Amino acid sequence: MGNHSPCERLPIIGALFETVDAQGADFSNVPISDVLFADNSDFTNANFSNTTLFGVLFENSDFSGADFSNVAFVDFHIDNSNLSNANLTGSDFNSIPAENIVNVDLTGATCPDGLPSAANSCQR
Repeated sequence: MGNHSPCERLPIIGALFETVDAQGADFSNVPISDVLFADNSDFTNANFSNTTLFGVLFENSDFSGADFSNVAFVDFHIDNSNLSNANLTGSDFNSIPAENIVNVDLTGATCPDGLPSAANSCQR
């Protein structure tokens, strides 16, 4: 017998979340790779904290109020999605080219440096 929870958190690999209502879902500490979040999916107030998003695409979805604190974004793309009021504190965006971030609402978001977004951007 180990110290494992009966609901141990397993990685999410190669999935499609399409037209999903996952408001408040908890993805914290779950590595996510090669996943598409698309077509008006609702992840309002979802928790993605302390995870790695590798090869992930956010497209036409709502992540307003979501917690992305301490997330590593690797080979990440986001297009036409809402991250207003999201928490990005401590997240790593260094490997994301500007062309991979298209039409994103960051109004009221907390940027990786802990400061509020300015002019819908976290670039300083």
